[in-house]
Amino acid sequence: MAAIMIYKVFPKLNHDTAKLTHLILHAIATVLGAFGIYCAFKYHNDSGIANLYSLHSWLGIGTISLYAIQVTHYAPASRVFRKNLQLAFPQFLQPCRWIS
Repeated sequence: MAAIMIYKVFPKLNHDTAKLTHLILHAIATVLGAFGIYCAFKYHNDSGIANLYSLHSWLGIGTISLYAIQVTHYAPASRVFRKNLQLAFPQFLQPCRWIS
């Protein structure tokens, strides 16, 4: 949420500078999220506590997973992969049509 605010907080900022700042804030969030998950698992393993035993743990994993999907879905390199997947998906469903 804070990364998108760069466009509203500094509206007169050069577009390329705002995009770079937005990217840097997302990169920081990704690194801190990965570090947080690492620390949580390390603490649980060192303390003998079961991993992912609470709703809070599952919500955190879900949030980080959805963030990763969002980032990889909108990355420029993923457009070719998405296009190929969209072309292959109807071919995958073709045999399913005969089952129903």
